[in-house]
Amino acid sequence: MTPSGARLIVVATATACAYVVVALPRAIEPKEPPTYVPRHEAHEVEVPAPPDDPMLERLEALVLARGALERGASEPATATEERRRRTEILARSVETHLGRGALDAFARALVARIDRRVHGESDEDEAILGDFERQLTMHGVFVGGERIAPRIVVRALAASRLATLMAFEPTRFMTEAETEAYYAWAALRPGAEAKELRAFGMAGYAELDPVRAAEARAYFAFREGRFADAA
Repeated sequence: MTPSGARLIVVATATACAYVVVALPRAIEPKEPPTYVPRHEAHEVEVPAPPDDPMLERLEALVLARGALERGASEPATATEERRRRTEILARSVETHLGRGALDAFARALVARIDRRVHGESDEDEAILGDFERQLTMHGVFVGGERIAPRIVVRALAASRLATLMAFEPTRFMTEAETEAYYAWAALRPGAEAKELRAFGMAGYAELDPVRAAEARAYFAFREGRFADAA
């Protein structure tokens, strides 16, 4: 090969490499962290009052007893396990004999009571809360005693608490808007300590709002130094 031919090959190779570098997508540093803004105008959904029925009275008593235990009451572990089992069985009996709507109305009424108690709008016994405040703290809803999350997030988390106590899926008693709030707020929590919570929230958020979820995923990828994922 002549010297001029070798030079041509070197120049062509360098040009091709430069093109590849230029063509690679580049992560652009995001200016602001993503925030959750409820898309739904109507957050409150009218739900019929639950029927007066002894089964629902017993179910409420079990839920409040669990809350009292979480607030510091003591009992044998066997009694706690028995109550948990009875709560699950009774919830399904209500659904079978009174209908799904009756159980949903019962849960929604409790969600409203929890929401009012959290915001100091009622003086109901703290058994209605149980360890709900710990859940709010874990999700970063309150900072320095001030609520920084939209109020709908409180209701969504209250609904998830009740669903968990009755061994249902967390979103069972949520409205459509609350379901979005539940996943979106978790998906957008900042900080390394919230990484696991973000991953949980992102899975649901991506199904409900894929565009905003993708933007949020790119933001956190950039902050974590995963620039290829952020591009």
